[in-house]
Amino acid sequence: MRMLSFGQINYQLQIPTMLILYAKKANQIIIQLLGVCLRLLHKYEDAITYLDKALSFDPKHLFSLSEKSECLKELNKYEDAIIWLDKAIAIDPKDFLTLSLKGDCLRSLKKYKESIYYLDLALSINPQNSFSLSCKGNCLQDQQQYQQALIYYEKSLKINPDHQWTKNQKVYCEKKLIL
Repeated sequence: MRMLSFGQINYQLQIPTMLILYAKKANQIIIQLLGVCLRLLHKYEDAITYLDKALSFDPKHLFSLSEKSECLKELNKYEDAIIWLDKAIAIDPKDFLTLSLKGDCLRSLKKYKESIYYLDLALSINPQNSFSLSCKGNCLQDQQQYQQALIYYEKSLKINPDHQWTKNQKVYCEKKLIL
């Protein structure tokens, strides 16, 4: 019978601990994915429940914070969404999607000046993001600045030419300019 060295025994004793850590991480990822799937199915309240569970593992997980914010936005809870977006922005102030989402929430609250600030910030980080461009177009459209809105919708459609919502908004602005 072969004797194990102290190092080998110590390593074997660490294996269960490592497996538990991996299992916890896998559990966290599965819970996050369930939250995302529920959001995509428009089951926002259920998604928030799972995203809260994921955030209990890691309260600074940027993706889970953003996903929860998106759910709150879809439930028209814009102020609550902004609270969670601010937490995400504190972690990564250069995440252009989070900045764009905050800008869109502010637009929904008719805080247009603040909305433009965050959308411009997002576009300064990634000027080719179609979501950010469409959000800025939407903010300008809400203020009846149809000509300026068209500029952003056209830029967005150059990047994502099949995005039907942006196409519809562009047509709407064009009709408003003709009238």
